[in-house]
Amino acid sequence: MGNQTTVIIRNDGIDQIRANPAEFVENMLEAIKRVASGLEPNGMDFAAGCHANPARVVECHHADGTVVIAAGGSTAEKIATVYAWRWPSRAKKLFHLAGEVLSEAQKQRMKEEMEGIR
Repeated sequence: MGNQTTVIIRNDGIDQIRANPAEFVENMLEAIKRVASGLEPNGMDFAAGCHANPARVVECHHADGTVVIAAGGSTAEKIATVYAWRWPSRAKKLFHLAGEVLSEAQKQRMKEEMEGIR
């Protein structure tokens, strides 16, 4: 498996992306290189046409990982990474990911709910 990248598109920049597709792709590829190499560890906005930041490369990770992303406020951020990609069920995957981001009380409540599903 390879690597993958999370990118958000800001809808107010779509007209500039449409008008400048080659520039958009070139700038996105440069941003992906910078984020993947660690030069921009917190992600990177990039331009297209006269819009300074119609999109953002949020993060890059190996395809064997599962990443939780929170998107809002015209940006996004990686919350957690779990180094596993095969799961016996969607419920188990969600439970495992939740364990990375929830408080102990929330984890216990979720565990109790999961036991009721089995």
